[in-house]
Amino acid sequence: LDAATAEDVRASVAQVAARGCGRQQNGSGFVLAGTVVPGAPGAVVITNAHVVAGADGVEVRVGSASSPATVVSFDAVGDVAVLVAAGVGAPGLPLAVEAPAVGSIGGVFGYPGGGPLRIAAARVSDRLSATGRDIYGRSGATRDVLELASDLAPGDSGAALVTPAGEVVGVIFAVALDRAEVAYALTPAAVSAALGAAAPAGVPTGPCVR
Repeated sequence: LDAATAEDVRASVAQVAARGCGRQQNGSGFVLAGTVVPGAPGAVVITNAHVVAGADGVEVRVGSASSPATVVSFDAVGDVAVLVAAGVGAPGLPLAVEAPAVGSIGGVFGYPGGGPLRIAAARVSDRLSATGRDIYGRSGATRDVLELASDLAPGDSGAALVTPAGEVVGVIFAVALDRAEVAYALTPAAVSAALGAAAPAGVPTGPCVR
């Protein structure tokens, strides 16, 4: 991404901290443009379900502003959570309609290890229909997945995969344990599905992920 685009995107990425299960779970996320949850005023933030699973309190930080957040959609199969943060006024990022083509390049904006924001280069190396387990290890979960060549780490979960045009085309949810510099992202369709299930009063975040 060129410097101007990267700076624009930087203003819309979020660090997510979820308290519960006897610990604090840190992850990444991003503010979504052009989207509201009726009855729940505030910025819409996308992250992974496993980042907020079992949480009794969630906070998002965008730039220097921090705000409590309400989980309004929680999809343990798709591994997507939708948050609403009333205290965040950051601009949002547009979500692509289609998944990127194999060979596409971009940047992942995340907080590896709960540390500072890092932009990691990424290339889409494959697109898979993956059947496996949900975030609780239950079988039968099917996901449309992008395989990426990218050096990511725990804490990047929920990070946006952004094109050189500044559009979100994926959400990071896992890194390969058996191959170096391989990570996986959910397609925009998974985000759209979670948005469609949003409930303004908030939803349960399920049990803890062990």
